[in-house]
Amino acid sequence: MGEEVTALARGFATWQNWGLSAWGGSLYGDPAGAVGAAGGIGPWAVRFEAVVRDYHGTVVGRGSHRHRSGSSRSPSGDLTIAAEYQRDGRGAEGPDELLTVLQSREFHRGEYQVFGRDEVAVTAAYQIHPLWSVTGTTIWNLNDRSALVFPGFSYSVSNEASLAGGVFTGTGASDFVPGQPLPSIYGLAGLTGYLSLTWYF
Repeated sequence: MGEEVTALARGFATWQNWGLSAWGGSLYGDPAGAVGAAGGIGPWAVRFEAVVRDYHGTVVGRGSHRHRSGSSRSPSGDLTIAAEYQRDGRGAEGPDELLTVLQSREFHRGEYQVFGRDEVAVTAAYQIHPLWSVTGTTIWNLNDRSALVFPGFSYSVSNEASLAGGVFTGTGASDFVPGQPLPSIYGLAGLTGYLSLTWYF
């Protein structure tokens, strides 16, 4: 595989209510550079990140754009919504490319946040009571139309303990045939539930 050198220089600056950042150098032996910005537009918090990297002669872009609203107060609770679009030039453009992504060195190094080339994530959190909160998150792959959905809740049991739980489920094509490409990115996710008790002492 040869040597893989990572050496990066990073800079950060502020302008009005915006934080601006950039870095560049060698990432696992590949020339790479990135820019980012985080700030606010009205009631929305906005973040943008973009990376350009040369994968052995192939220049690939990666980027994400995120909006987050402030809490919207109502007599019954507070609502917060966050939405993000992510474009990854190394992600799978469809089910035919999914195994290639999962077998890549980048995947085993933990470089992928999502597997698809174009994905949207939306999260909503609602505080229905000072002790109770409910959340819901959906990650939607725009290429094969599959999605990962996970609603959840949290409950403050006491000043020292909290209880949280939820389920993860996938939607989309799920008819897997051995020897054929996976039918979709999230369609095979099935259904998984969890319950967590946290105690501070």
